[in-house]
Amino acid sequence: MKFAHLADLHIGKRLYEYSLVENQKDILNKIVELVKVNCVDGVVISGDIYDKSVPPVDAVKIMDDFLSALSSLEIFIIIIGGNHDSVARLSFASKILEKNNVYISPVFSGNVEKIEMTDNFGRINFYLLPYIRPVNVRRAYEDFEGETFTEALKFVMDKINPDTSIRNVLVSHQFVTGAQKSDSEEIYVGGSENVAYTLFDDFDYVALGHLHMPQAVGRETVRYAGTPLKYSFSEISHKKSMTIVDIREKGKVEIEVIPLIPAQDLVELKGSLKELINESVVASVECNSFVKITLTDEVLKNDALDVLKQFYPYIVSIGYDNSMTRQNNVVQSRAVSEEQRPEEIVEELFVQQNNRQMNDVERGLTEKLVKKVWEREYETD
Repeated sequence: MKFAHLADLHIGKRLYEYSLVENQKDILNKIVELVKVNCVDGVVISGDIYDKSVPPVDAVKIMDDFLSALSSLEIFIIIIGGNHDSVARLSFASKILEKNNVYISPVFSGNVEKIEMTDNFGRINFYLLPYIRPVNVRRAYEDFEGETFTEALKFVMDKINPDTSIRNVLVSHQFVTGAQKSDSEEIYVGGSENVAYTLFDDFDYVALGHLHMPQAVGRETVRYAGTPLKYSFSEISHKKSMTIVDIREKGKVEIEVIPLIPAQDLVELKGSLKELINESVVASVECNSFVKITLTDEVLKNDALDVLKQFYPYIVSIGYDNSMTRQNNVVQSRAVSEEQRPEEIVEELFVQQNNRQMNDVERGLTEKLVKKVWEREYETD
């Protein structure tokens, strides 16, 4: 069974004030062509199809065109919902689509949907698990009393209990411990969202979504496909790609990573205005690149943006880094440790603002509010 693994399309996303609609159309068209060339049996998309739970009309049209193009190739398509998606909206008309080999995970109700297929090597099962939080598992199972994401996912994995004598693929959208994050992902504070990759030991391949950098975690067959485009400047070094997975007989999985080339790339530039408009610097940057600029001039230049736009038409951000800005940066910022609990971070802020420690009543209220925020009912449940 040979399939393409994609994830985190985030259709409808913007880069600062710039729409990425045309860029997303372009990369999805390129993906369709790569699917054709590589003669895959199917395409698996591991969540975050849209950037918003209620996507704009143009985003829905892009996804509709993409699905139609893939479906015309007479291959299977598997889709699960991510934390950005409304699974209820995403799975609309799923029963009708299933007749055309398009399988979309329903809202999680306790049962993980299984898609059974066969090929020359026998049976292969795909398990579809949309993004879940502990609260989703508590709603589905009265006997689940866990609090953490690992406890919730382990509980669900134990319920699946796949037949390990045949090939099994899990399609999931979670944050696996040890994976590398970027700024554009929504991750729970304090590392509480992490789950262990060992929970997936019964699966021959785990098609993950959620993190934007393509990567394997723990073992080569537990993989994040990553986003097809760079969605923040923290992703500037990422090599975006499409993963081709070829599962032959039990225990034999071949993986190929195919680069995806964007219509517009991201570039960061730092230097004086004079340096950045130097001919050699300008020539080193593709003219249609999205550019983030940091000027080092000691004297602020009011017309800097107008001057720079003559050379870099797609400037998304401009700032200064000089002795004045460093001196004026009086707000002391500190990186939040992944080990810190959300309640500890709130308490630190309370101390800074009130110059005293929280009392027991305030601490108890904080814990209740944090828990309520983490478990509030989104439309994506």
